[in-house]
Amino acid sequence: MRVLVIGGGGREHAIAWRIAKSTKVTNIFIAPGNAGTVDDEKIVNIDLGSDYNINGLLKFAMEENIDLTIVGPEKFLVEGIVDFFKLKGLSIVGPTKLAARLEGSKNFSKSFMLRNSIPTSNFKSFSSAIEAKKYIKNQSFPLVIKADGLASGKGVTIVHSLADGNFAIEDYLEKKRFGSSSASIVIEEFVAGREVSFIALTDGKTIFPFPTCQDHKRLLDNDQGPNTGGMGAYSPVAFVDQQLYERIIEEVIKPTIDGMKNEGSPYTGFLYAGLMISSNDEITVLEYNCRLGDPEAQVLMMKMNGDFFELLKLTSNESLRKFNSYENFWDSHASLGVVVAAGGYPENPELGKKIEISPDLHINDNQLQLFHAGTDLKDGVLKTSGGRVLCVTVLESNVFMAREKVYLGLKKVHFERMQYRQDIGENIENKKNN
Repeated sequence: MRVLVIGGGGREHAIAWRIAKSTKVTNIFIAPGNAGTVDDEKIVNIDLGSDYNINGLLKFAMEENIDLTIVGPEKFLVEGIVDFFKLKGLSIVGPTKLAARLEGSKNFSKSFMLRNSIPTSNFKSFSSAIEAKKYIKNQSFPLVIKADGLASGKGVTIVHSLADGNFAIEDYLEKKRFGSSSASIVIEEFVAGREVSFIALTDGKTIFPFPTCQDHKRLLDNDQGPNTGGMGAYSPVAFVDQQLYERIIEEVIKPTIDGMKNEGSPYTGFLYAGLMISSNDEITVLEYNCRLGDPEAQVLMMKMNGDFFELLKLTSNESLRKFNSYENFWDSHASLGVVVAAGGYPENPELGKKIEISPDLHINDNQLQLFHAGTDLKDGVLKTSGGRVLCVTVLESNVFMAREKVYLGLKKVHFERMQYRQDIGENIENKKNN
């Protein structure tokens, strides 16, 4: 089987790496890929240049007789790549353009949750800065202000005062910080608790839930600094026991799939629910993503023992119910990954810095992987080419051991002004997990 993976980040490296282990897969093309995705003999990087768009990818898939396409970046999903591929009879994993509105529009997703009794915080949507400022005058702080459209995980600001709120509103609506994505905003009630990333794969009928993860979105330790695309993650999350895990499926995942079907936009592919869990285990949905998270994907691919390609192929054929290899599909060990970012990230990442990786960093399929993201190989020299550069990911008996091994590994990676959090997985609660 011939597979196309779309994207060039750490998520796509991890997806291609795991799919390459399937005996059913002969070739994996990754567009555009990165300096790390060329290490496997099954994987080939594809540079489409100016044709790196839906039409160019569709043409490539048809010419190369691709049997299955997996979409990493949300941008292509929101633009409707799944619709185009399916019209040509090509197998692809992901939601349609209408279904991808769950991520593409915060206003749509929040309204959808209210319509379908899915637990979420109170909110209001605005396209007028004047009206938004009037609204927050009568609200309690902190508040959460979000760009309505896609913003690479960075379009969220928590404001603690009226002055901060007014500044954020002007930044989003008047200065158009995120372009058309911030032409409108959502202002939400702030919800306290512990964050959980819950990911499931679905063909619109059957649900295949993944182990829980916890992402760390702020740039700096102790959840300080600006929001990023994600600075590290671990799995499983100890405070999510089996009872809470099953409640999440019943109260969030199933109603989402059923609600989209009932509203005429059946949902297929990866469904990511960003959750906040209160001290008494109340669930609040913060957001949806319509694809695998990053760095959650790197962590989950390390925990996966089963044939990922088979799972994805059945999903694309709306035959997920036929999957019968659940036993031992997931490793019982814990996985943890820490993202190494470029200096200046997330606002102005410094590119072109030489990356040095010590030969003492022993990469092993079953223990440690170095997933590349913003890397490029020029004239035999590995250099930074993006904000999030690498993710050192480990599978170990428990989170504490995985954390220790990851941070030892990070000492063997170096480039000028590299930055990473020191506290990924540091505060783990000991409670029976799923």
